[in-house]
Amino acid sequence: MDLTHQGYGKSAKLIPLLLLVLLFAAVSFPNQAHADCQPKPPASGGTLTCSGSDPGFSVSNLSDLTIDILPGASLNGPINAADIGTLTIDNEGILQSVSLLNIGLLNFDNAGTINQGLEMAGDGDHNVINRATGNINQFFTFSGDGDNSVVNEGILNQGIKANGNGSMRILNEATATINSGIQVTGSADTLVDNYGTIQGDPFSLDAGDDVVINRAGARINSQVNQGAGTDTFLMEGGFVNSMQQGEGNDQATVLDGELPTYMAGAGDDQLIWSGGEIRNLDMQDGDDYARLIGLDDNNLRGYPINGGLGSDQLDWENTVGGRPDRLTNWEQIRLLNGSELTMNGNLILGDSGTGAGSLFIDRSATLFANQGSHSIQPAIAGNSARLRNAGLIDMTGNDNPNDILSLTGDYVGQNGRMALDTFLGSDGSPSDYLRTDGNERGTTTLFINNANGPGALTSRDGILVNQVVNGISTPRAFTLGSRVAAGPYEYFLFRGGVSAGTENNWYLRSHSAPEISPPNTGSSSSSSSSGGSTSSSSSSSGGSTSSSSSSSGGMTSSSSSSSGGSTSSSSSSSGGTASSSSSSSGGTTSSSSSSSGGTTSSSSSSSGGTTSSSSSSSGGTTSSSSSSSGGTTSSSSSSSGGTTSSSSSSSGGTTSSSSSSSGGSTSSSSSSSGGSTSSSSSGSGSSSSSSSSGGSSSSSSSSSSSSGGSSSGGAVTEAKPIPLYRPEVSVNVALPSVSRALGRETLGTFHEREGEQAWSKRNDGLSALWVRAFGNQLKLSHGGSVDPKFDGNLWGLQVGVPVYGRGSVHGQRDIFGVMLGTGGANGDTRGFALGERNLSTGKVELDQYNLGGYWTHHWVGGAYFDGVLMYSSFDGESRSSLGISTDIDGDEYLASMEVGLPIPLDGTWNLEPQAQLIWQHQRMDNTRDVFSSIEFDNIDSLTARIGGRFVADIVRGSSVWRPYFKANIWYEDAGSDKVYFNTTPILVDRGQAMLETGIGLTADFSGTTSLFGIIDYTQDIDTGDLESFEARIGFHKRW
Repeated sequence: MDLTHQGYGKSAKLIPLLLLVLLFAAVSFPNQAHADCQPKPPASGGTLTCSGSDPGFSVSNLSDLTIDILPGASLNGPINAADIGTLTIDNEGILQSVSLLNIGLLNFDNAGTINQGLEMAGDGDHNVINRATGNINQFFTFSGDGDNSVVNEGILNQGIKANGNGSMRILNEATATINSGIQVTGSADTLVDNYGTIQGDPFSLDAGDDVVINRAGARINSQVNQGAGTDTFLMEGGFVNSMQQGEGNDQATVLDGELPTYMAGAGDDQLIWSGGEIRNLDMQDGDDYARLIGLDDNNLRGYPINGGLGSDQLDWENTVGGRPDRLTNWEQIRLLNGSELTMNGNLILGDSGTGAGSLFIDRSATLFANQGSHSIQPAIAGNSARLRNAGLIDMTGNDNPNDILSLTGDYVGQNGRMALDTFLGSDGSPSDYLRTDGNERGTTTLFINNANGPGALTSRDGILVNQVVNGISTPRAFTLGSRVAAGPYEYFLFRGGVSAGTENNWYLRSHSAPEISPPNTGSSSSSSSSGGSTSSSSSSSGGSTSSSSSSSGGMTSSSSSSSGGSTSSSSSSSGGTASSSSSSSGGTTSSSSSSSGGTTSSSSSSSGGTTSSSSSSSGGTTSSSSSSSGGTTSSSSSSSGGTTSSSSSSSGGTTSSSSSSSGGSTSSSSSSSGGSTSSSSSGSGSSSSSSSSGGSSSSSSSSSSSSGGSSSGGAVTEAKPIPLYRPEVSVNVALPSVSRALGRETLGTFHEREGEQAWSKRNDGLSALWVRAFGNQLKLSHGGSVDPKFDGNLWGLQVGVPVYGRGSVHGQRDIFGVMLGTGGANGDTRGFALGERNLSTGKVELDQYNLGGYWTHHWVGGAYFDGVLMYSSFDGESRSSLGISTDIDGDEYLASMEVGLPIPLDGTWNLEPQAQLIWQHQRMDNTRDVFSSIEFDNIDSLTARIGGRFVADIVRGSSVWRPYFKANIWYEDAGSDKVYFNTTPILVDRGQAMLETGIGLTADFSGTTSLFGIIDYTQDIDTGDLESFEARIGFHKRW
């Protein structure tokens, strides 16, 4: 018992000692006691799993290893791995730092936290995924020449740094953030595809061929520099703070989003911008190309678009914007596919190196130049820009005809169009216009919008619509695309004016070649004399000729110029000395003449198989000649004893001219067959004219005047410009006279309405009715501003009923009746229009409705007095030969008094003298057509008739036949019809003396039924301005 007790006591004493030993061991050797990354060391091909706390570890020299760090695991020290073939790391715990060296292939999937950074070095391939729950704090670096990739779904607090020559692929997902930017050095090709947020600087890529993509909704708050190489930038949306693509032939595409700054860098770069906003665009050095697609001011906002140095091209495709002054350093700008550029600033083409550039407008694009005066000019003064127009230059839209588009350089029309606001008035009226400091060629169609101009007659240069300085405009550079008219005038487009230095300008004029009042001798193309001085000028385009001469103090000068198959010449004289010259290019003509001390010489030469001429004079004797082969032109002039003659002729459709002078007088003429030009002048103060049409331009001028001096060969009278009235004028001014003629025909005479006195005055208690119809083929002419003529037909149908009759004790009888009817007029018009006499101008159609009452007093023996009151209303339409129609409405009041007295000659024949007076008051409603308002003056006119019938009475049973001959003199009082087109009155002469002759037949059957028919012919007695064939039939019934 004691032993046992004693043994138990000894064991009890050992227990506390054992517990103390175990506690010491736990404190002194914790890793040995709680190691959570196992196995250690790991074997090649194995898996190292960490599930708790671990101080970190180092592994190396394995072919294949997987490290699996489980959720909740925490490594308090670094992980170092080196020289491993394939390394796979899955982290869901907390790591301090990871350093990986010379890993052949790394696949790192991080869903946890790396507090002190991740570092990879070596030429292996590294793939890192940072999950949405992952965070990599402090550094995240790659070095070496391997291929690296990063997929970030979480947060990279210290960004990404890479150094090497391999490749770098970075995908930043929509919920991810990369702080502190991205920095790649070396020649690695880098792809950054951003769906999330990248912020902080630097964001720099080095010498590789890099790609940066910013997706819709993504943000790059950094300043991106893609560095050298052939780089690509794609912006689908979102925000990128700044993009510098760096040196190389780079490409950028901006589809949407906000990009405050884009710089392409040096190299031949390309940019496509189809959406979003770039606030500062600079292509920088190199031959760059920028293509803007589908943009407007919501995108452009007036931000600068800079091509930089080099030969750069900017294409606007379906893009609309303004502020051309922000388009700088571009050598070629093209407006394509419906684009619009508004010139609310100046456009400078080229840069300090190239000096100039060009602007091209394609057939669907528009350059708006309706914001005042702006210019297109080269970057360096002295160089020449170019404007090529295949589309539309639109200067309209503000009703302010003072816009000027100035071009320093050459204009080329490529079947382009130009629209201008023009105040259509007289000479010098304001208009938009293109001013070219250079040459103009090609073809451009002008469309003129009248800016509330009333229309007026021009007499000199006209209205400037294109100005050329220091250059030449070819004869067919501009044509009119539609009619230009206002008030009563038609405006034509002319190349060249009558003022000095205007031969290459283009003008709208409402006049053509001046009309010379016949002088004693001679006329002049355009000449004036003051103080014994004379000047003349003529100009033509489109294969035409221009010339001018001036004289002061007995001195004379003349010049003519033409281009594009035309001719130019000039002559001047001082102190009795004269010189002239003409020059032409483009296979045309040049000539010159000079005189000193009364001696004159002239010569002309032409290349291109055209014309040459020469003239010389000594001692007041002059001779000149020109000849041309190739079917063009020849001319000659000679003078002896102050007498001069010259002539030129051409076949093949070009020009011929001749001039002659004797005793100080001169005549010259030129003509051309084949549709070119003709001109002529004769005497001193000679005249010549040339014109050209063909849809392009026409010009002709001749004028002469003398004041305070004289011209040899006879006095010269002042020339008058030939107005270009539009065709609608002669159509509409013919309406009043046609309407009055229809009214007179409808009213008629007593016998034309009722047949015979015996039918009207019967008193047998029976009811009566008369019906008549007429048709008239009428030719009517009037003098006045436009010499209107009408050739057509009048017709009418009328019904009358005597409603009351009363007799007297002396056998006299009064008949009161009413009548109503309808009628009309239709026919063709001619007149003075478009500078041509008797030109077919259109058609007139009138419908008339009338109501009237009459009183006829019959005396015994057949004498009568007939009084009529009638009201007519009419409406209709005038339509010009050019398709412009006008609605016509109006009314007319007529009153007539007529007397007749039959004088028996024998038992069968009677002579019946007659007289009639008709008053007409005509009121036509004001109307308008597309070119002006049209206002008709109210007209009061008197028409008198005196004449009679020679009537036979033939009785056959119960029937009485009365054939007769009639003759009348009609006279309409003199006056003028006045029609206003806007504010310009057009006068039409009124007043004619007419002789009417005819035959008639009346037949009375049984006293109840009567018929009559009349045929007559009327002609103006003096001028033949009226001719009429008329037929009338009537029916008188009693019951």
